[in-house]
Amino acid sequence: MTRVANDLLDGAELGNRIRLHALRMTSGGGSAHIGSVLSMADILGVLYAEILNVDPANPSWPERDRFILSKGHAGAGVYAALAERGFFPIEKLATHYRDGSDLSGHVSHKRIPGVELSTGSLGHGLPVGTGMAFAGLDKMRLFAPIKVNDTIQVEIEVLDKKPVPATAALSVFWSDLRDWNLGSEFYSGGAEPSLPPPSTPPIV
Repeated sequence: MTRVANDLLDGAELGNRIRLHALRMTSGGGSAHIGSVLSMADILGVLYAEILNVDPANPSWPERDRFILSKGHAGAGVYAALAERGFFPIEKLATHYRDGSDLSGHVSHKRIPGVELSTGSLGHGLPVGTGMAFAGLDKMRLFAPIKVNDTIQVEIEVLDKKPVPATAALSVFWSDLRDWNLGSEFYSGGAEPSLPPPSTPPIV
């Protein structure tokens, strides 16, 4: 896979910029869900600055990594990350949640380069990402931040019974914001995922 260079930002710097943009966007637009953005700003920063192989000059590049935001109400964070990476002008962020704006409160792929999927209902990330892998898109990596709860664990168990193709990979991140424990699991081609102990999901 061709690697697109990103020498503009590191993960920590981008995470801080996402926080600042999100505070301005949600305040100016009169929207909520700032907590959901702040809880994943560092994850977005590391992904978009150091991990995701994407090309702002060619958002539809077939070999790009795909990122799916399962909790769509944190869309302000993704918009901020995309703007900082050059997918669209940073000035556009000021239109977030305003009448007539493309930057809706829940993340939307309509007319927004770099967004793979419109989401809103919680839990879209893992099943849609799995479907994309099974569809034969074998020159990509999928990233889907999720909360681990009973529903998601069932989906992971089903996925393990019928593993994704060896050439596709699905990265799952989980977090319990009550004690600030962060973990991640990467698995490909049917390797058995390990899960953290079940816990009551935080309200975000």
